[in-house]
Amino acid sequence: MSTRPFATKALRACTGMLNPRALAAAPLAALLLAGCIPADDEPIQETSEELVVCPGPSLVYGVDVSYYQGTINWNQVKTAKDFAIARVSDGSYLDTKFDQNWSGMKAAGIIRGAYQFFEPGQDPTTQANIMISKMVGFGPGDLPPMLDMEVTGGQSPATITAKIHTWANKIKSATGRTPLIYTGKYFWDPSVQTTDFGSYPLVIAAYVKPSCPNTPNAWNKWAMWQYSSSGSVPGISGNVDMDEFNGTLADLKKLAGMNADWGAGFVSQSFPYASTPMVMTVNQNIKANMVLQNVGKKTWTTATKLATTQPRDRASVFVGADWLSPSRLAAVKTTVAPGAKFQFNFTFHAPQKPGTYKEYFGVVQEGVAWFSAPGQGGPADDVFEAQIKVIAAEFEGQLVKQSFPTLKDPAIQMEVGDTLDGYFDLKNVGTSTWKAGVTKLAPTPRDKPSALGGADWLSPTRVSTVAADVAPGAVGHFPVKLTATKVGAVKQTFGLVEETVIWFQDAPKGGGPPDTLLAIQVQVGPQQPTTSVGAGGAGGAGAGGDSGYGGAIGAGGYPEPGVGGQSPSGVGGGDSGVTSTGTSSDTPPGASASCSIDTAPEGSSSVPALISLGLLGLVVRRRRTR
Repeated sequence: MSTRPFATKALRACTGMLNPRALAAAPLAALLLAGCIPADDEPIQETSEELVVCPGPSLVYGVDVSYYQGTINWNQVKTAKDFAIARVSDGSYLDTKFDQNWSGMKAAGIIRGAYQFFEPGQDPTTQANIMISKMVGFGPGDLPPMLDMEVTGGQSPATITAKIHTWANKIKSATGRTPLIYTGKYFWDPSVQTTDFGSYPLVIAAYVKPSCPNTPNAWNKWAMWQYSSSGSVPGISGNVDMDEFNGTLADLKKLAGMNADWGAGFVSQSFPYASTPMVMTVNQNIKANMVLQNVGKKTWTTATKLATTQPRDRASVFVGADWLSPSRLAAVKTTVAPGAKFQFNFTFHAPQKPGTYKEYFGVVQEGVAWFSAPGQGGPADDVFEAQIKVIAAEFEGQLVKQSFPTLKDPAIQMEVGDTLDGYFDLKNVGTSTWKAGVTKLAPTPRDKPSALGGADWLSPTRVSTVAADVAPGAVGHFPVKLTATKVGAVKQTFGLVEETVIWFQDAPKGGGPPDTLLAIQVQVGPQQPTTSVGAGGAGGAGAGGDSGYGGAIGAGGYPEPGVGGQSPSGVGGGDSGVTSTGTSSDTPPGASASCSIDTAPEGSSSVPALISLGLLGLVVRRRRTR
């Protein structure tokens, strides 16, 4: 802050506390009554803590006009001024001369701009839409739209601030430019008070020449200064507001988006402007696009990318599957010449957590320059904005636990005919209760029978349901019994479905899990052959089978019943047991095999040997069951 003396109390009152545009139009008598023309101009030294910002060494001069100036000869104005700003409307009341002035400025080669006298008592979106619709052909060579902030309309500072935000967001989204704000310290500090717009270019209203203007507290610099309302300019009858731009003509052209190497102008977008939230359910995908025009001097290439900003290179939480990276939405496909347009296509993928998010985007020539960098044609980093409201889905499940190995683990090993019991536990994170018999686990792709399905499933395309209703916040248990039906590698995925209502992956009612999240992988091998053991006594004949034994030699390993001996049970023998040989699991049908068992000592009982053979028979055929 700096300290400076004012010439007189009256001067401070006139220049610091009154609306300069109203002051210019006020009758002389009224000003005298208000004490704005002092009877005694004796200097009074008065010190005030204010930020005084004087212009730099280079200035460019212009005017701003409305229907009060009548019909203007813009070719004559061009001989004296380099830029002009014309009024679009006073709130929703249209300026009858704007269309004529807007086209006339362009035809005369004047750098043109447009402003709107903002009425806080009226709808800001309606006012912004008027502004946007009237600036026909807005583009490179045009100054950013300007908000004229001079009256409260009976609104509080908080309400005025909120409405300026709405207006500015609408303008930024539609034009790709950060608006200029015209105001004075006399009005902004007491009536608006916010510092939210300190990054916006300021057009300061202060009729204090030859002194320098005091900026409102939100700013420490100004882009333009309206220093008089009683100027005289060729081509304009009567008084006109006089402006000066703080910089060179090249600087002014940059502000107007001209002559920069890299620049992008907004054309259209498929999603709502930031003033209107785009509503998404968690995990929802929405395809989007943004059309931009190359307003720079250089051709766009495949290195020209739509990227995240605020801050730059920020990892977005809305990264879609088609994004180039977490901070790069899309890139130019081939080339885009100056003046041409390109549509960037990308997908918003809503995060898992509900809430209201703001996403900002800009354009970058990878490895060269951001379009928002000083000296480039923009847009600024906060111009392309999306406000996204993510809400909880009606039907959504979140994996808590699964009994099966994940895809990162080795595949489950099974044989044809094997079964395996398991489960998935999922938490109900949606807003609706899961119903027993209605909320089901199903194999995916949807409604396609699985190679791991079995008789325990609800149907070939539905695995299981919850045993009881599952309220939001509770965990549902989905049992899964796998049956290996054919040899091969099987990668099986599952999803949740609210029968006859919605698959949980599908927005807007569903929020997940995706159809591919719940997954297992199984390697199914061929069924292993049966293992049989045969044994026989000296005088009998026996047969093998699943549990048969006996005979001089036994043969088995297959489910056909063995034939042997005199004993109906397949147990044969003489006075004492005899040694014979048994089979291995690889013995083919029709081949013979034997099992060797030591002969019992003379006179001893053969019962132990028979018991041993019986035990062997119990394990004749072994199948692994998981």
